[in-house]
Amino acid sequence: SECGSRYTLNTQQLIYMAIQIIRGVQYLHRKKLIHKDLATRNCIVGAELVVKVTDNSLARDLFPGDYNCLGDNENRPVKWMAIEALMQKRFSPSSDVWAYGVTLWEMMTLGQQPYADVDPFEMTSYLQ
Repeated sequence: SECGSRYTLNTQQLIYMAIQIIRGVQYLHRKKLIHKDLATRNCIVGAELVVKVTDNSLARDLFPGDYNCLGDNENRPVKWMAIEALMQKRFSPSSDVWAYGVTLWEMMTLGQQPYADVDPFEMTSYLQ
């Protein structure tokens, strides 16, 4: 389909893409790497719905609403972060799995903002 045209993905295609994302995350974890910013904005979709997990440093510029500074001068993807990452800045394969769950939610809602009604400053208490 042409760039900029509307295209709807079916459930089978979304699952196919989701499997590729988790395989990319598994690859990183086997290499002892933690992503720390897994989200649809950091996934590139190519021809035939081939998905590559990236760490696009431009994401912070292209999606400023996805990053929040909670008073410590660090912009973080708060609504994709696991509770231990929010509270103690402790990232692990488990925190990437949490972010993958949020990423799946983004995909299945066709790009809706996760926790849209929750203030970023309230995410920690919301998750507790």
